[in-house]
Amino acid sequence: MVTLIDFIKRHSGQVMWVLALIIGVLLSQAPFTVKSAISGALMDTIYRPFDYLSGAYHTFKNRRVENLQLKEELISTRLKIETLKEIERENLRLRRALGFSQRLEYATVLAEVVGRGNPRMPGSIVVGSGAKQGVIVGLPVIDEHGVVGKVISVSDNTSVIQLITDPNLKISAVDGRSRVQGIISAASGGKLVLENVPVTADIRNGDPITASGLGGLFPKGLKIGLVSRVMVPQSGLFSKVEITPSAKLATLEEVFILFTGIAGMNTDSVAIDTISGDGR
Repeated sequence: MVTLIDFIKRHSGQVMWVLALIIGVLLSQAPFTVKSAISGALMDTIYRPFDYLSGAYHTFKNRRVENLQLKEELISTRLKIETLKEIERENLRLRRALGFSQRLEYATVLAEVVGRGNPRMPGSIVVGSGAKQGVIVGLPVIDEHGVVGKVISVSDNTSVIQLITDPNLKISAVDGRSRVQGIISAASGGKLVLENVPVTADIRNGDPITASGLGGLFPKGLKIGLVSRVMVPQSGLFSKVEITPSAKLATLEEVFILFTGIAGMNTDSVAIDTISGDGR
């Protein structure tokens, strides 16, 4: 026996259509207030989820815009903090450099490094001080730690510095402990070598190597580096003495150009103007 429920299950489509037709007929005959109430209920049921979703979407969109603005503000703040930190580091560096220059026996120009060597001159740097600051070819250049090189080219506001690691630069040097003398020249890997050192010479790892003053270019006593290795050959007259430079050549930001007894130059005024940033 077929029950009503089984009939409805088998003919659900037709049943729903008939019910809809009956409801439509009843609604057409119903009073206006009933129609309005039913229509309002249907509209509220159908459209309320869409209103909710629309509101949620706009809220999400606004939050996303706010998040982007906050991220931009955060990035901007971080950049400002890093800029302030760099300014603070630079101020500390310059104050330290100024104190160092005041301890030197020579007038100096504090010059900013503005470029590094090109393929034709890999062992060089460019600094932002030149002829207008009193710089001439041949002046020695140092940093707080030791010898950097010498001036080999000058324009109005820039100079090219030949680094101590350039194979073409030779410096007379002396062992600060034993007073053994030799010639400093470049070696591979950013190292230096002290040449013309007899195998019988008293020279050890860790010995300080300084400029001997011979030749007149680099003043006596300027730090060049420390002995890092002594290689005594099985046969031959001279040892190979490897030196680690004292100057921080890989991270140079400022250097000192030394005025070593140049006639006719008011070196005191040059040093004061340049260190104070006047640059004229």
